[in-house]
Amino acid sequence: ASLDTERDHPVLSGGGVYNGPQVAMGSNGNAFAVWVQSDGNADSAWAARYRPNRGWSAPVRIEGSDVYPVSALDGIQLAVDGAGTGVASWQQSDGNAWSIWANRTE
Repeated sequence: ASLDTERDHPVLSGGGVYNGPQVAMGSNGNAFAVWVQSDGNADSAWAARYRPNRGWSAPVRIEGSDVYPVSALDGIQLAVDGAGTGVASWQQSDGNAWSIWANRTE
């Protein structure tokens, strides 16, 4: 894959508070971006995928805060292997205890 040096490529724009963005690319040209986003009440982990000749996907929430209430989410990290498999990890609190979470996508 070649780098387009003629322009930047927005992954997400608009309102909200975004923290800790990470971007990683596999040797096959697939890339992922992850970040923590706050709606003012709670934090969520989000991701978007880049595929050559397709561009960036719509962002999706990658943590299950509907099942496990999140009072804080921090330290998001991202790794992508040569085959384009991405793994994101982060720590999140339910207000009582911190846990480490991860999500994987191909």
